Amino acid sequence: MTRRPRHLRSRRAWCTSSSKITRPRVVGGTSWSPRTPARSVACPEAPRAQLRGLWTRVNDAGGSVGFLPGASAEAVEAELDRRAAALESGTQTGLALMSPTGSIIGVGFLRRATNELMSHARVAEAVMIDPQRQGRGHGRQLMAVLHRAAREQGVELLTLDYRDGDGLGDFYGQLGYREVGRVPGLIRVAEGDDRDSVTLVRRLD
Repeated sequence: MTRRPRHLRSRRAWCTSSSKITRPRVVGGTSWSPRTPARSVACPEAPRAQLRGLWTRVNDAGGSVGFLPGASAEAVEAELDRRAAALESGTQTGLALMSPTGSIIGVGFLRRATNELMSHARVAEAVMIDPQRQGRGHGRQLMAVLHRAAREQGVELLTLDYRDGDGLGDFYGQLGYREVGRVPGLIRVAEGDDRDSVTLVRRLD
């Protein structure tokens, strides 16, 4: 089998599989060592500053990543804290596309449902690519990373929501997603700029 070029390889931003329980490493007072029911995960020191910078750049460029334009550093930090807690509890998995030099190109999260009736599904959240690196196929690579990780967890269905008006529908459609729901005008980006919230689904089995 042909080995993928190094610059196209992806890895979890702060998570690598481990066969044994390892002591969490702490960065800035926040543990970034999630443990899933299936395995423990050892997390090297997380590039938290990189992640904060990425989130801010994507938001300032108009990306739909959970904030109004011009979100404060404190708001982004609070979101990182929330994600860190979810990673450690095992309710989310964080993954990233990395450059050969170790910088984060993009990230995404898989959220596990709390209802056992939906244990075969995950929700993809906060999927983002650095605006300075867009247009190079990294979005497709990142989605492939998320799909692979979900399959490793036995996931059969992956859902995600996106904000209409940014051309993302065509992108996800090319990856096999189909629209299953839409709430007109749910997202108010600014006064007079209401966008639809669109729900997509893709089978992974």
